[in-house]
Amino acid sequence: MCGRFAMFMTDADFIEEFGIERVADPFLPPSWNVAPTQAVNLVRVAGDGVRELRQARWGLVPSWAKDPAIGARMINARSETAAHKPSFAAALRARRCLVPACGYYEWRAGAAGVAGGRAGAGAAKQPFFISDPSGAPLALAGLYESWRYPAGPEAGRWLHTVTILTRAATEHLAPIHDRMPVVVPAQLRGQWLAPGELSAGEAAGLLDCLPPALLEACAVGAGVGNVRNNHPGLLAPV
Repeated sequence: MCGRFAMFMTDADFIEEFGIERVADPFLPPSWNVAPTQAVNLVRVAGDGVRELRQARWGLVPSWAKDPAIGARMINARSETAAHKPSFAAALRARRCLVPACGYYEWRAGAAGVAGGRAGAGAAKQPFFISDPSGAPLALAGLYESWRYPAGPEAGRWLHTVTILTRAATEHLAPIHDRMPVVVPAQLRGQWLAPGELSAGEAAGLLDCLPPALLEACAVGAGVGNVRNNHPGLLAPV
């Protein structure tokens, strides 16, 4: 899965790396501990064909949802089934985006390293920071939706939300967790973001074209488990 990540690029580097042509929402400040339901930056192609930066809340709220609280349970979407799930199918066909990250966190039961065996029951969980070995940012495959408050003090206001697609973990990362985010390589970002609605089969085929990312894991301190902790020291190896 992907339940926590870090994003600390400068605005200028962000624009260059992701080919941003329009900044529709302000850049969020750097964060070393982005958590579900928080605001995140995403990259999408708008209806006029311009690649733009937007903000959205992490946790997808489908357009048909009655309550936005459902988003807390939809921070991730399984790539293998998204094309056929009512919560994600429409967004996969027409509202694909990128969620930029410098890396993400995952927890493994026990203190053993990536190559170690299974830990015993009750062992403490060891967090890892998982990133590109070169230090390049990750473009996480995302889906976005817009939901309108039907009543109350916020009636008529639009809530923009996003989910991150996941896939089976690579052999190297599977001992930490059996899932990992889908990462869109630089040469396929334009294809992933291309506007226009796809059929369910075309959308599933697009996902199949994305190779698993070759990432490395580094054990880090337990402080990342508390969302109130947010500083570069969270990435320090242990």
